[in-house]
Amino acid sequence: MLKQFYTKRHIGKALICTVAIATLTSGCALFKLQENIDELNHLGKIQGKTVTSSPVTAPIIIVLIKETPKHPELINYQVQQQPDDFSMLVDPGKYYLFAYEDKNRDMKYQDNERIVKSALLQVTSGKKLTDITLRIPDTPNDKLIKTITELRKHASVNINSIKLNLGKIVTIDEKYFSPENSSMGMWEPVRFVKEIPFGLFMLQKYDPNKIPVLFVHGINGSPKNFKYIISQLDRNKFQPWIFYYPTGLRLGLIGNFFNSSATELLVKYRIKKIYIVAHSMGGLVSRSFINYNLKNNKNSAIKLFISISSPWQGHKMAKMGVEKSPVVMPVWNDMAPDSKFLAELYAKKLPKQLPYYLLFSYKGGSNSAGETNDGAVTLASQLRLDAQRAAKLVRGYDETHTSILKSKTVSDLVNKILIKWYLKSDTASNSGR
Repeated sequence: MLKQFYTKRHIGKALICTVAIATLTSGCALFKLQENIDELNHLGKIQGKTVTSSPVTAPIIIVLIKETPKHPELINYQVQQQPDDFSMLVDPGKYYLFAYEDKNRDMKYQDNERIVKSALLQVTSGKKLTDITLRIPDTPNDKLIKTITELRKHASVNINSIKLNLGKIVTIDEKYFSPENSSMGMWEPVRFVKEIPFGLFMLQKYDPNKIPVLFVHGINGSPKNFKYIISQLDRNKFQPWIFYYPTGLRLGLIGNFFNSSATELLVKYRIKKIYIVAHSMGGLVSRSFINYNLKNNKNSAIKLFISISSPWQGHKMAKMGVEKSPVVMPVWNDMAPDSKFLAELYAKKLPKQLPYYLLFSYKGGSNSAGETNDGAVTLASQLRLDAQRAAKLVRGYDETHTSILKSKTVSDLVNKILIKWYLKSDTASNSGR
């Protein structure tokens, strides 16, 4: 999973604590963080795009195969709703990429499906292979059919063996949603990816008659942060999905992984509508996901976005960490107010058909600089002008950064917004069956 993706304490305390430790000591946490960063830096990156000269009427599956001394090995895959960009983090080595049109949507290659194979890709440590174009032919490729038949003799090409947690049904109280694991996801994100189940989960069996609502937590958080709001959700109309991820990684990387995971489930169940509810830094992750999803997709399934107490202008403590810490947590680079990530987040406006609601909190007094905050994020960051302009509604609450998720008033508004757009949509058409 690392190759593809590659609490109760709120964002302010988390940032202040990590920066303080980073600037005052070279303790165990920093040592572990450096180990994780070194492992990330060791990886190479493969990125490119799929293209086709004739219309595509089915999902595109991109498969990554690694050359090994014994036999080829299936490493990773991605699902696209239509020709699009792709990227993967991988260990150094020799690889091939395949891309095919999955006509019968079974996630398996059939001999009557159009397919293309890349040239041999030599990936070296810390380097990028870019501008890879996988051009899917107009007709099936007989030569590649023979190649794949031979490949199947030596390697498993069952992509369902990867991403075992995608769409897995769990409870909100799973032990791996613990504060200890959330902390690991921030300080030791690579270890988190290797040891902790993460990804896009469901809290019930998929029901085509209910709209999925995706809940996205913030830094050092977990799906448990949404326990109250989810308990108030109208389960006759909606089904909650929860996104769990290591919060110490770069936000663009997380957003890309979120998009890849969601796209696969959208394709699998032929879903036409999803809603997103995000808290704190989860709002930034969600907006990144939305940007990826909308880039080459005119028929995005994302039909509603609600953010709660999100730091749209970043956090000054992250900038301090970047400037003063001997070891820089990857996410700080994106959370710094002057980061490239934040500058590009609103480079493209949300389409009119995607309504956005901005909820903020202000019960926290002022920080040492005299800035009003909610105990974690300043009001100025939550109310970034670009975010306000994109919103259909901006509403504030006399709540702290964490208490806002346990507020009945807030939960009632979230449900009111969800139901409003549910009633405006043709819910029977959510499944493409």
